[in-house]
Amino acid sequence: MKAYIQHLIITSCLLFQSFNWIQANSFTANITKYTYVDYHMSPVNTCIDIDGLEAVFMANTNGVARFNGNTWNNIPLPFARRIYAVCALGDTLFVGGAGKVIGMTYGQHKEEMQYINLQPQVSKLTPYDFSVRSIEGFSNEDVYFSTSVGTLYYNGKELNYIFDMASCGKRLFKTTDSTGKSEIIVQGDDGVLYKFRKERAQLFCADTQLLKREVVMVSKMHNGCYTIATADGCLFTMNNESKAIELISSTYLRINTGTVSPDGRYLVLGTLGNGLHVRNLLTGQTVIYGADRLGSMNISHVVFTEQGQLWVALDCSAASITFNPSEFLWLTMQETGTLLDAHNIGNTTYLATSNGLFAATDEKVKRCADTPLVPTSLSVMNGSLLLGTIGQTARIEKDKLFPLETGGRIEGCSQVTSWSDELLLMRGFGGVFLLTKQGNKWRMVSNPVEEGTVKRAEFESAHILWILDIHDLTRLVLSQDLTTIVSKQSFCQVGGLSCEKGTFLIRWMGQCLCLNDKGVYAFDTKRQQMVRHELLSKAINTSEPILAVNTDIQGRLWIMTDAKLTCYNTDGIAEKRINLAGQTPLEYNGAYHFSVLGDSLLLLATAQGTMRYDLLSRNKENFLPRPPHFETVSYYSGDLLYTIPAKETTQVYLPANANRISLTMTNGLSNSSVKYTYSIDNGQNMPWQTNGSVFLDLLPYGKHHIIVNDNYGHTLQLLLVRNCPFYLSWYMIAIYLMLMASLVATLVIHHQRRKRKRLQQEMADRQRQFEEELRQKEKEQLLGRIETQSSQLKERMRFLTMKQEILNSLSTEIEAQKKEIGDHWPDRLYRRIIELIQRSRTEEDHLLSFENYFVDVHRDFMIRLQQNHPQLSPGELRFCCLLKANLSTKEIANILSITPRSVDLKKYRLKKKFELGEDDSLTSFIVGLE
Repeated sequence: MKAYIQHLIITSCLLFQSFNWIQANSFTANITKYTYVDYHMSPVNTCIDIDGLEAVFMANTNGVARFNGNTWNNIPLPFARRIYAVCALGDTLFVGGAGKVIGMTYGQHKEEMQYINLQPQVSKLTPYDFSVRSIEGFSNEDVYFSTSVGTLYYNGKELNYIFDMASCGKRLFKTTDSTGKSEIIVQGDDGVLYKFRKERAQLFCADTQLLKREVVMVSKMHNGCYTIATADGCLFTMNNESKAIELISSTYLRINTGTVSPDGRYLVLGTLGNGLHVRNLLTGQTVIYGADRLGSMNISHVVFTEQGQLWVALDCSAASITFNPSEFLWLTMQETGTLLDAHNIGNTTYLATSNGLFAATDEKVKRCADTPLVPTSLSVMNGSLLLGTIGQTARIEKDKLFPLETGGRIEGCSQVTSWSDELLLMRGFGGVFLLTKQGNKWRMVSNPVEEGTVKRAEFESAHILWILDIHDLTRLVLSQDLTTIVSKQSFCQVGGLSCEKGTFLIRWMGQCLCLNDKGVYAFDTKRQQMVRHELLSKAINTSEPILAVNTDIQGRLWIMTDAKLTCYNTDGIAEKRINLAGQTPLEYNGAYHFSVLGDSLLLLATAQGTMRYDLLSRNKENFLPRPPHFETVSYYSGDLLYTIPAKETTQVYLPANANRISLTMTNGLSNSSVKYTYSIDNGQNMPWQTNGSVFLDLLPYGKHHIIVNDNYGHTLQLLLVRNCPFYLSWYMIAIYLMLMASLVATLVIHHQRRKRKRLQQEMADRQRQFEEELRQKEKEQLLGRIETQSSQLKERMRFLTMKQEILNSLSTEIEAQKKEIGDHWPDRLYRRIIELIQRSRTEEDHLLSFENYFVDVHRDFMIRLQQNHPQLSPGELRFCCLLKANLSTKEIANILSITPRSVDLKKYRLKKKFELGEDDSLTSFIVGLE
C-alpha cells in the first residue's frame, strides 16, 4: 500500500492536470517521417509492431509493409484487404483484418515467406463472418486474437475460443515490467479487464470506473503499478496488489492509443485530432507533436523499441522518434542562419550567426534585440563575453550589448582573442590590433600588422604573435610596451606547402601549431625554423583535407575533415570521433565553423543548420547498435528481378548473366548515428548509401570480398561470387587455347605454304622469264641469222638470176649464130660451148638446195601454217616460204623455173584460200604471220 501511495503522489505530480497539456521545448527529438511514397501502399495505417530490433511491421488498408531500418518492402499476401492488426513473434508474422483475414507468414524476407491461412479453423468454430481487431502473443505457439466473434487462442497447431461471441473481447494489451516479465490483458464487452494464461482467462480488474469506458492503454510501470488510459481522455493508476483504481487526470483529449517507454521515462498518448502527446515523467515536461512534425493529428498506434525509439502509425503516414538524441539538428538555417562562433556564459549559450546574435537556454532560443548585423567572433574575458562584429566590438551583459571603447575605430572585427584580463587582440579590415586595459577603458597600443589579408592571429606569449595570412606565416616578437616589432620571421612555405589555402594556425599546449595536408608543424626556437610535430603528425590522418581546427577548455585539439570530427588529447591520442556521414559542413566566407562548449556540447555549422552533439550522452549510452547484417542480394537476369536471402550466409553465388546487382544491409532499428563504409576486395572505403542498398553495376566475374565497417567497430563480410559464363570456364578456356593453338598452327602452315608457293611462283616466274629471255635472245639471234642469211640469199639469188639470164642469152645467141653460120661453126666447138653452158645450169640444183635450206630455216613457220591452214599443198607451203622471205615475183619465178605470170597466178589462188580481198597484199599477209 505504501508503494501504491508513493506512485499515486508522484504520478499525480508529474502527470499534467486536467486540460493542462501544453507545448514546450522541454526536450529534443529526432523525427523521421515516412509517407505512402516511401512504403508504396495506402496512406491509411492501422497498427504497427516491432520484431525486437530487427524490423517494423505496419498494418495498412492495402496490406502489410516491412521496414528493415533502411528500406520499406511490401509483404506478399494472397489477398489485398484491409489489415487491422500485426504481431511479429520471432520469424513468424501474424496478421488479421477485415473479411475473414487471419493467418501467419514464416520468414522475414519476401523470398522466404510462406502464408498459412487460419480462416478454415475459425470457420469450424463459428459460421459467422468475422474481422480481427488486435493480436498479441508470447511466442509463435502462444498467440491471442481479438476478433468480432470472440477472443481466440492459437497454440501453434489449432485455434480455440477463450471468449466466445457472448463476451467477445476488445483490444489486447501486452505489458512488460522491469524484469522482462510480460502479461497479456484484454477488456471484455462488459468492461472488465482479464489477464490470459494459456487458454484460460483470469480476472484482472473489475473496477466500476472502467465498465463504461473503452480502455486504450494498459502499461506496467517500473514500481509494479499500472497506468491505464481510456478513450474519453481519462488516466488511471492501479495498484497491483489491491487492484484499486484511482483517476489521476481527465482531459478533453480523445485518446486512441498509448504506451510507456521501456525505461519508464516517457508516457506517450496518441489521440484522434490532437496529435501525439509525450510527457517526460522525470521532469514533468510535455511536448505535443502535430501535423507539422508528423504529417497528421490522428494517431493509430504507438510502440517503443528496446532502445527507446518510438514508432508511430498515423492515418496518412508513419514516423520514428528518438528522444533526446546525442546528435540532432538543433537550429535550422531559417531560424538562426549559419553558425560562426559560440560560447557559454552560465546557463546561456550565445551564438554568433550570419543572422545576428542569439541567446539559447534550455527553454528557448531568442535573438538579442540590439545585435549588429553580422557578429563574427566571441571571446570570454574576466567572466564577460566579448563580441566582434563588422561594425564594432561590444561586451555582452544580460543579453545586452555595450560598445567597447578601444580608443580608435576597428572596422570589420572578425576575431577577438584575449591573452589576459588586460591584453586583447583584435583582427579586422585594418590588420591586427593590440589593446590594453586602463581602468574601465581599453586603449589600442599598436597595429603590428596593417594588411587586411590576415586569416588568423594567435598569442604565443604576451610579446610574441603568430600571424597567418594568404601569403605566409609570420612570427613577430614585440617590445615590452607592445609598440615596436623587435624581430620578424616569415615562412612562405610550411612543410613544402604554401599558406594560400588549407593551412591553419592554432594555439595548443602553450605553443602555436601550423596544420596543413603535410602534417603538424611547430617553431623550434633553437633552430629558428618550423619543424614537424611527429606525435601529432602521425596521429592525424592528413590524407583527408582539413576543413577547420579548434580547441576546448580541457586543452584538447579538435580537427574537422569532410568525413569526421576527431578530438586529440594532450598526449596526441585520438579519444573521440564523430562521424559526419549524412551531414554537410557549410563553408561561410571561405571558412568552416564549429565550437566546443565545455566538455559536453559541440555545435557544427551545416547546410541544414546548426547540429548539436551531446558529447556526454554519447559516452553514457547504455547500448551499442546491433552489428549490421546483409539481408538480400538482388540482381536482374534480363527483365526479371531475383533476390537471394543473405542474412544467414557468408557467401552468395550469382549466375553469369546477373546484372544490376544490389546488396541490402541493415542493423535493424538501431541508432541513427551509425554510419557505414564498405570496400570491395580491400579497395577504397566508400560510404554506404543511406537507403541501405549499394549497387554494383560493373562487378566483374569471379570472387569479391565485401567488407562493411561502422563507426562502432563492427565488421561485416560477405563473399560474393559471380560465376563465369560457360564460355569463360576453365574447360572452355582450355578449348579456346587448343583452338587458338590450332588456328596459329594452321595460320603458320598456311603462311609457310603460301610463302613456299610464292617462292615457287617467283622461281617459276624467274625461270619463265629466264627461258623467255633465252628464247627471245635465241629468237633475236635466229632472226639475226635469218636476216643475214636472207640478205645473203637475196644477193645470191640476184647473182644466180643474172647468171641464168646471161647463160640463157648466151645459149640463145650461140644457137642463133649456129643457125646462121651453119657448118662453118665446128660442131666440136659448138658442143663444147653448149656443154659449158649446161654445166653452168647445174646451178639450179644449188637453187634447189637453197630452197631446202630456206624450208629448214622456216620449218616452224611451215608447221604452224600447215596446222592453221591444212588445205594448203606442199608446193603452196614452199611458195609461202618464198613469200615469207619477201622475194620478188621475178626472183620466185627464177627459183621455181616458172614464168612471172605463173607466180602471179599462184598468188591469186593463195589469196582465195586465205580469203583475202583483191586489194590485200598476199606478201604482207604472209610476212605478218608468226
